[in-house]
Amino acid sequence: METTDNKTENNIDTVETKEVSKTLRNLPNFLSWLRLILSVTGVLIGLIHQDYIRWIFVAIFVICIISDIADGKIARHFKICTDFGSKIDGIADLALTGAVFIYAAFELKVLSPDKGDINLPIVLILFGVFIAIKAAAGIVTRQKFGKVNFMHTILMKITGGSLMACALVFIIFNRSYMWVIWVLAVIILLAFVEELVIVIYYKDYDVDRKGFLFDFIDKKKQEKKDKQNNRDKQD
Repeated sequence: METTDNKTENNIDTVETKEVSKTLRNLPNFLSWLRLILSVTGVLIGLIHQDYIRWIFVAIFVICIISDIADGKIARHFKICTDFGSKIDGIADLALTGAVFIYAAFELKVLSPDKGDINLPIVLILFGVFIAIKAAAGIVTRQKFGKVNFMHTILMKITGGSLMACALVFIIFNRSYMWVIWVLAVIILLAFVEELVIVIYYKDYDVDRKGFLFDFIDKKKQEKKDKQNNRDKQD
């Protein structure tokens, strides 16, 4: 028979478990909000034209990257992924990418125009094209699935990583190159066009869909596995 003390201990354990679960549920969203706030803060302090500000911005950037990696891993590991969390994560990622490029453009083009060969009109045209494609994918996703479009395809992850890495290099070395922008433009174009085609082609919306190539590879692996299972059954 369970004693009163044992019941009390069990109740305490249950309360503690609920508290831990609540903390874990909120932690990924907290990290995403932190990244969003730090991104805006980074842009604001970046307006102060002092050399040491670059390193403060780099420190903020590193914290944001760590939070970006951590929130996804925590959510997936504890199976606490939510639509709201996915939206906040996507918005925070966009804010971070925007913050890095706003600071890089301001630092290199406005304050230090002699330290880069960036063709600003071309960059703005490319940016407009990317926004148009992204907006089209967002409209299709909203109309077709009733959701906000923030897909995590492999190409989109490569795009985000490449964008932020190159911008960070520009900031650290205080110099920019147009040929790097063209390479990034190709990567971004491929990722955004693939995203648009995915939301048009597929009948279901999966925010964690890897992409056409990876879907094809997974499909072939599954077909191979099914064939092997059929052979085993026949034997």
